[in-house]
Amino acid sequence: MTMEHEGNNPASIATLLRLAADGELSEQQEAELRAHLEAHPEDRARVEFDKKLRDACGCACAPDCCAPESLRTRVLACCADAAAGGAQDPQLADRLAARAEETRDRGFWSGRAIARFGTIAAVIALVGLVSYMVGRSTPPGGPQGQPTIRTVEERISNFVRTEHNRCEKSSPEIGKKFTITDPRELPAAFESMIGQPFSLACVLDADAHGLRFVDAGRCYPPGGDAIHVRFVTEDEDASPVSLWIQKDDDSLPMEDGVTYTAGEGCDCVRFWRVDGVRYVLISSQEQAGPFASLALHSPETVRPF
Repeated sequence: MTMEHEGNNPASIATLLRLAADGELSEQQEAELRAHLEAHPEDRARVEFDKKLRDACGCACAPDCCAPESLRTRVLACCADAAAGGAQDPQLADRLAARAEETRDRGFWSGRAIARFGTIAAVIALVGLVSYMVGRSTPPGGPQGQPTIRTVEERISNFVRTEHNRCEKSSPEIGKKFTITDPRELPAAFESMIGQPFSLACVLDADAHGLRFVDAGRCYPPGGDAIHVRFVTEDEDASPVSLWIQKDDDSLPMEDGVTYTAGEGCDCVRFWRVDGVRYVLISSQEQAGPFASLALHSPETVRPF
């Protein structure tokens, strides 16, 4: 019986499930989560929901997506209503309206600026964001002119771009994610995750080609659990390289012997599969991507999705 269902500390399990969705569990927390889910398998759905919510937020902050005029208007109206109703900050609407031009930039909604407007504005912005993403995710083949659900490669690409950028920053929470510091531990870690052995020879051989292993940890991108591996090149000024390794679920239209790309320049994400394993690679520096791809023995034939 877990703490939540005993009633001793309800917040602890909720926090554990959220950390699982974010891929930030420590080894001890992973053990606690496994024990909890064995007793309460219904809570797996809560983890999956948080993963999908995070993915939706990542899509909303993608370069080709920003808050539309209608959403901005709704948020401003909600702020005005909150102020009129005796909110804690009666000047909230005025202060937000004064920065109206900044609200046209998606960075305003995803960065720290919105936090300065207090809890009310943050909640309103989050509700508006989720409502917007739900509204724009209509099933394929819907009425003409309506937006459709993003393709699998777009969803994965948006996730890895966001997660790569997040993990470039050093913080205690990010440090908890990367618990594997010896690359020789990767095959066993991956096997325990997917239930079948893999050599991951290309990763173990990367150092011989100038791509040095840094660390790795469990991650939860679209398509299933994965190992997130970080590398650096011999260039000391270069940014890290991120590689996700997960079991191929056949959700992407990929052929063996081909490296597929999504995006361009430093936003380019590379996909390939070998022996039932899918590899997803990204680097913040344009020149490091192709080099890392070759070091990891990705197929030489390259095609865009």
